[in-house]
Amino acid sequence: MYEWTRCKNNKTLWGVLELNTFDRVKMIIKETLGCEEEDITLETNLFDDLGADSLDIIEMAVVIEEEFGLEMTNEEVNRLQTINSVVEYVERHE
Repeated sequence: MYEWTRCKNNKTLWGVLELNTFDRVKMIIKETLGCEEEDITLETNLFDDLGADSLDIIEMAVVIEEEFGLEMTNEEVNRLQTINSVVEYVERHE
């Protein structure tokens, strides 16, 4: 995934930056759970720290599957507890 960056005048597209797995996962979690970017670290717990419920995790998993071209089983989704566990899963299966 690539993200456009802008020049100081915020008008001209300057180029693209390739995002790493953590940044891509962070963007997905920010959008699906509606949390602040600064609240998302590798140690963040999806349930305890971000207040996610099982439906939130299913929605997040669907977006991750689409973004990274993966297929997760229910068992694998249920094991995702922290941001780090999500990033590690993606990196192992991508």
